[in-house]
This record gives sequence, C-alpha cells and structure tokens, in this order.
Amino acid sequence: MNCQLTGVVHTGRDGKVTKLEHVYIRGSQLRFAVLPELLKNAPIFKQVQLFAEKKAKPLPTRGGGGGGKGNKRGGKGGAGGGGEGKAAGGQ
Repeated sequence: MNCQLTGVVHTGRDGKVTKLEHVYIRGSQLRFAVLPELLKNAPIFKQVQLFAEKKAKPLPTRGGGGGGKGNKRGGKGGAGGGGEGKAAGGQ
C-alpha cells in the first residue's frame, strides 16, 4: 500500500525532528500507520467494503472442472518417484 503524505514531521532515531512538505512511502517500507477514528465512518471505506464483498464471491467456472492436458500427475522430472536411480533398483 503506497502512501503519499503531506505536512509530515519525521523524528529520527537520534531525536532530530524534520518537517517535510510532501513524502511518498513505498508500501514495502511501511510498517505501521495510525489513522484517526474519524476515518472509521468515512464513505470511501464503505465503498471499498462493498467492492471487497463482491470480489470475495466465487465466480462460476466454465466447463465443469478438470480440463487441461492429462491428469496433472506424474510427468517427467521433478521430485518423487520414477526414474532408474540406485534407490529405484538401477545399477
């Protein structure tokens, strides 16, 4: 969740306070955020919740299942059985 902030006060580990006009924070760097209680009832969050509920409903699938090539088991390579290694009785 990337964030754009305005009017930011940054306090460094050494206690140095810096005021910044605009800040962009990449989502992977964001660890903790405190939001005001006022946002709890904001209309935009109600819209987001409705969107999330629509997205959570399973979509009907076409074709009835399975499909694709083969039975999705076995095949060449990978871990597991098959082959003729020493453990499988080879020389």
